[in-house]
Amino acid sequence: ENGDTLAESEFWAIIDSFDWTKEEEEDIMKPALDLLSALPVAKIQQFQDILSHKLWQLDAEVYAAPLIAQDGFLSVDDFLYVRCAVVADGKSTFEEVLQNPEKMPIEYSFESLLYLAADNYKKKTGETMTYLPKYNFETHQNRAGWKKT
Repeated sequence: ENGDTLAESEFWAIIDSFDWTKEEEEDIMKPALDLLSALPVAKIQQFQDILSHKLWQLDAEVYAAPLIAQDGFLSVDDFLYVRCAVVADGKSTFEEVLQNPEKMPIEYSFESLLYLAADNYKKKTGETMTYLPKYNFETHQNRAGWKKT
């Protein structure tokens, strides 16, 4: 591995550090914050890149279908936060849901994951992270995932 590049395995190791014995999302993520803050800024940005890609991969109608079935419509924010929960739960959950959209855990959300890298960047540098990740993970941005209507 290139020392300047955050490997996929490192990304998942950071996610795996989440402490699920805690109640609040910020407390759950605290170990990850500590791991990230030990990394150079470039890797904090790469963490956001990898996260953006995972969320983007799940941005498709097949993954939204269970939420639409439950609510009768799609809340773009709720769908994003559910996608965050899939990633927050770790690699095996992410890969399982990616292969089996019907397993989308629509009862869970984890919005704070979106801010982990930025919070870390601010803690480390004292500045606001203005970095734009490689993928736009907002709902409906993965064009191939949504039928043209």
